[in-house]
Amino acid sequence: MATASPQPQSRDDEPDRIQPRVALGLLTATAGSFVLAFVLRENDAALAVLSLGLVLATAIATIAMIYELRYKHMYKLNANLSAYRKEVESSVAGYQSEVHNGLMAAQSLVRSLAEDHELARALHLSLAARSEPLREIGVLTLTDHIRRFSSVEQGFAVEGEAMALDAYARCWEKLVKLQKLQKAHGAPPLIARITHSNDVKIWLPDHNPRADRLLDLQERFRLVDGVVIRLLISSELAQPTDEYLKAIRLMEGRKIEVRFLHYDNEFEFDFLWVDGMNLVAKWYSGQRGRMLASCRITEAASDIDTVRNNWQSLANASIRVNGPFETLPPNLET
Repeated sequence: MATASPQPQSRDDEPDRIQPRVALGLLTATAGSFVLAFVLRENDAALAVLSLGLVLATAIATIAMIYELRYKHMYKLNANLSAYRKEVESSVAGYQSEVHNGLMAAQSLVRSLAEDHELARALHLSLAARSEPLREIGVLTLTDHIRRFSSVEQGFAVEGEAMALDAYARCWEKLVKLQKLQKAHGAPPLIARITHSNDVKIWLPDHNPRADRLLDLQERFRLVDGVVIRLLISSELAQPTDEYLKAIRLMEGRKIEVRFLHYDNEFEFDFLWVDGMNLVAKWYSGQRGRMLASCRITEAASDIDTVRNNWQSLANASIRVNGPFETLPPNLET
């Protein structure tokens, strides 16, 4: 077995070595002076000289002691300043990295906005060259789509089922990318907790052509070790119908943990809450819950607190009926 070679003593220990030597020298000088004083006690002149020597030795030793203490203090101060400088340099490097990433994101946004501006300009120029009826129809349609997108507190909202589902798909595309990074860095998986009390046919490809794309994205999220738990909720049905069972089979085939839950209370919206991220997607049902009226994606703390509380109530109700969730990490219950 290899043995570690003795390491040279660092300068950190130097003041601690010198100070005991000075103290020992002072003690030796004092003892020697007393011995000589005893031997020469009959000689007053010698005793005076010896006393003077003792005073001088004590003064020199005291000055040396003060010097050593000051040296030790300055040495430690210099070491602390050096450590603090390294800490500051590390923090500055971290801030520089954050600023750089922020600038890159801002540049990407500016480029995207510039491209969108050019696209809008080209569309308007194209419509301006058309006949009056076609021009009016095109401008009104374009304006209608723009007005369906709006800014809300710490997020955005889109109106209409088609745009809501497209925004939801974009959300899952981003989650797949983020979960790939989580896995690459050995970080805990992202956990997507989802409720659905809307018409379940929205998850059946025969009724909704966008269903396959959404399910594919969620399966991709699972394949990179993300966790997806969906509760299909009904305040009217005690047991799932054939349509619910068909949707459940489709989701389980994509490795999604899904449960049917009869729950008496109704909520204003359904949601996707991603644990470990400041992200909530909320969607609101239209008349009788037959279609999606709008989708709101936000990072507002108030929204996150609301859905966390809603999920806790729903998850506990599901656990009482069906037992613990199977795909959650062992340290989590809901």
